[in-house]
Amino acid sequence: MSIQPFHFNSQAEYEAALVSAAAEQARKAAAAEWHAAEQSRRLANLHKEVGFSSIKELIDALRELTPAGAKAAGKAPKAGRRPRATITDELRAKVKAAAASGKKAPTIAKEYGLSTPSVYNILKA
Repeated sequence: MSIQPFHFNSQAEYEAALVSAAAEQARKAAAAEWHAAEQSRRLANLHKEVGFSSIKELIDALRELTPAGAKAAGKAPKAGRRPRATITDELRAKVKAAAASGKKAPTIAKEYGLSTPSVYNILKA
């Protein structure tokens, strides 16, 4: 929100509003800086809170809990999208057999959890 001079009855009211807005902005920036510092402090001591003697031990324990082959955080499909299909030789054979029996690509795609373009790519190859 911007402060417009025509919203005030005098120059003094306008200047006071600007000073007040600047003070509020500085207060918010200081609060955000404090929260960031507090979060960094808590993260630096997290291993102690959960009973590990070092950060390395905590990281190693977390890695043991992560399933083999799991993707890194933030690499999950976007909301509303299905995960990427793994197309094996067996799946290719099934798709080609379904197409040979007369099924249409959209039907095959739904049946095997693929996108229609993937079905077309399999049939083209």
